Amino acid sequence: MFVVCAALQLALLPALVLFAGAIAAAIQVLPSGDPERIAGEFSSGVVSSVMFVLPALVGVIVSWFMIRTSAQIPTWFARVTYLLSWCWLVYLPLGTLFGAIQLVLLRHARRQGRIATVRTTS
Repeated sequence: MFVVCAALQLALLPALVLFAGAIAAAIQVLPSGDPERIAGEFSSGVVSSVMFVLPALVGVIVSWFMIRTSAQIPTWFARVTYLLSWCWLVYLPLGTLFGAIQLVLLRHARRQGRIATVRTTS
């Protein structure tokens, strides 16, 4: 289940690329001074990114459940989820809320010792 949850959240990465492309496209047409064209470029990229955000949203909600209820959370899952939590912060305002909640849940799980720590010996 951890793999499915992480895979769903990874859909956030192409959404970020589309979102950044929308911002870049809007900046390119900024010198034209046409507000409708600027808004059109930006909104088309945002709408495209939403297609990827929806599965990622399912993944983050399942992740919250997994983090709260699992007795032991795999280290790789905690690392991937931590990285994606920071990526969520870009999507204002709800994405910021989702990312912050996930970061708090991960910190709480780590303090409880439910995330395995990788120890290396030298």
